[in-house]
Amino acid sequence: SLNPYTIHSGSEMFTCADVWYEEISLGKMAVKSLKSGAWTYIKSVEFSKETESFTLKIKGDGCIGIYLDNENSQPIGVVEAFGDKYMEVSVMLKEKISGIHDLYFAFSSENICLESWQAK
Repeated sequence: SLNPYTIHSGSEMFTCADVWYEEISLGKMAVKSLKSGAWTYIKSVEFSKETESFTLKIKGDGCIGIYLDNENSQPIGVVEAFGDKYMEVSVMLKEKISGIHDLYFAFSSENICLESWQAK
């Protein structure tokens, strides 16, 4: 199981659809959406305590939805990206979560980059 309470690269995933990568610095990558509806999937994330927020480092114009167990479910949180510089954005979740879940990040439009994420 993956520990969500440490900082993870946006490019760290089990599988994905319609994304590519952007090199930030030597050996450091971000994931970048190629079109609306792109997503990444992280398998078996262990929320060992009640988790109420996420912090993402993002850039672009649009939103990233955070989903549990199914990318077609309702998002537990949504962050808005705006601008061409990476910024750290935190979001309170719609409900506290715990236990082991699959985690999805879904992108609302193309050219949104996710450098890193962390549960709090």
